[in-house]
Formats: sequence, structure tokens, C-alpha cells
Amino acid sequence: MNIYQKSFKLILAGNTNIPAMINAIIGATIQARNDTKNSDLTFRQVHIFHSEQSLQALTTSVGWQEAISNYKIYSTSLVHHVTKIEDSNAGVEEVANIILTIIKSADLDNKTLGKKLDEVRNIFSQNPKYFVNTETLEHITRLITSVRNDIAHPSSENSYSKDIIAIQSRLSSQLAFAFIQFTTKTLSSFLDQNGQLVNVQILETPTDKNQTIFYFGFDGDSTGDYLEMAFEKSNEDEVRQRSQIVHEVIGELKKLIYKATKDNKSVLFAEGDNILFKAPYQVSLLNDLQRIYKERTGLTGTIGYGKTLPEVALAMRLAKAQGGGNIMGIALKN
Repeated sequence: MNIYQKSFKLILAGNTNIPAMINAIIGATIQARNDTKNSDLTFRQVHIFHSEQSLQALTTSVGWQEAISNYKIYSTSLVHHVTKIEDSNAGVEEVANIILTIIKSADLDNKTLGKKLDEVRNIFSQNPKYFVNTETLEHITRLITSVRNDIAHPSSENSYSKDIIAIQSRLSSQLAFAFIQFTTKTLSSFLDQNGQLVNVQILETPTDKNQTIFYFGFDGDSTGDYLEMAFEKSNEDEVRQRSQIVHEVIGELKKLIYKATKDNKSVLFAEGDNILFKAPYQVSLLNDLQRIYKERTGLTGTIGYGKTLPEVALAMRLAKAQGGGNIMGIALKN
């Protein structure tokens, strides 16, 4: 067992699409091996938060154990957590307990589910650099609390029928589970090999005289909505035209990058509405990329940058979370 096996954990939501779920585990393992330059790395534990449906799909599926073993991933490392949201909040509470235990040494005794969800939300409030929308989490937790209070403490003003109370009960469970799924997915992007939140430093804007080479990621904002508007018109020509516009502008941006960097190998990836390239920081180049993309498509573009590929990937997530048209650089501190 290598040293990384002792500390690496993977957290993901269950999926009734078993090939997709298995591919997610394999993909995360390959990424971790690439990041650590350790071809034998495996996760010590793979925590999967199942619904009853996804667990049933996994148990009846064949071939997945062989698929993961081909990558030296063993089924004994998989830890399955079942959430019975149609019956109770027990599964949701179990997930909340695990999240709080992973992120901090939490005293979980004698705390209600609502209190635990509040603590999960507060983790994000105390870490604003991760740009989780705490207002959204605030609304969700308040709604969950309101629904649960109506069920637990009915009054003459909210004396609903049993059918409505049953609907509210199910809604409360589903909202709580959605809350946990959202926070689990968001947190998993920011966990290091020890299962702790990475220390993200937001970079100050470099000067053009700074010749440090960064990786830059460009991603068009709301491109899906842009194409969906053409779908609504049921016009194939409109779809082709919009697709061609995006394709052509990405090609134009590539040429602009080549010209600015004087390096025909500076663009590492350019597909769809995404570009990855290497260059010194040039504010005029970044502004031109965003300006041209907006002129051609009417859409904004987000740019993230960092000195390493993991940093640029996180920078893109954070910049997109702030809304469209941002430029953000980050560094990961030890």
C-alpha cells in the first residue's frame, strides 16, 4: 500500500446509470494518479451515497467489478450509504453526519437534523473563497425548517389534510436530500488527498511585465441556453448557424492567442466553447478574448488561470460560480 492510500477518499452520489457511476470512480482515480504521478494510487475509501434505486441497480448490474479491477480498484474499498428518503430523514441525517465528520471533528450528539444542515451551510459561510451561494443554502434550510415545523407542530392556521401533510413530509425529505447532494458535490471539488478542504489563494492581477507562464481556461457562458433558443424554434438551419458561429469564434480566438504568444503550441485544447492555453498574463489578450466572443455570440466568457492544471481547473469552477464574464486566478497553498 502506498502512502496516498492511507489518506485518499472519494465521495460521490449514487446513480442508477451504473456505467456512468463506475466511469466517475475510474476517472477520479486516473486523475488522482496523474496529479500525484503515482500510477499505483488507489482511494482508501470510495463513499457512495445511494438512493434505494441506485443501490438496487448496482446489485443487479454485472461486469462493474471487473471494470474497476482492471484499474486496480477493488470493490472492498467501496462504502455504500443508503438514503431512504421516501420513508424518513434517517438517510439524509447519515449523510450530514459524514460530511461534518469529514470536514471537521464535529460533536454530533443531541443535535437535530436541522442543526446539522445549518452547520453544513455554515462551513461554506466561513469559507467564502469557495464561492458557494450561501443565500441559496439559506433559503433551502429555511424552507426545510418551515415545512418540518408545520408537520411537527400543526396549528389551527395550518391544519392541513393528511394528504397535504404527507406531501409536505415527502417534500421536506427530498429538499434535505437535495441540499446534501448539492453540498457533497460542491465540497468534493475542493478536497485534498487527506479529505480536507484545499487552501485556495485568490491571485492578485499580475502586471503585463510579469512573464510567469500560466494556464488559462476560457469557457463561454450560457452556451447551452444559446443553442436551446434555436431548438425552441424547431429550425435546423438556426441550430446549424448558431453552432457554426460558436465554432468560428473559437477558431478566431485560437488565432488571436497564437499571434499574442508567438507560439503555435500555446493552445492545448479548443473544442466546443472551451479553450485551454499557456501564456504570460496579458490583460489586453484576455479582454480581447471576452470582447470578441461577446460580439460574435452575444454571450459572455469566463476565464480562470493558475500555474498548474489542477489550479486552472479550480479557478474555472470558482469563476463560473461568481457569474458570467469573470477573470480569476488561484493558487493552491500547502
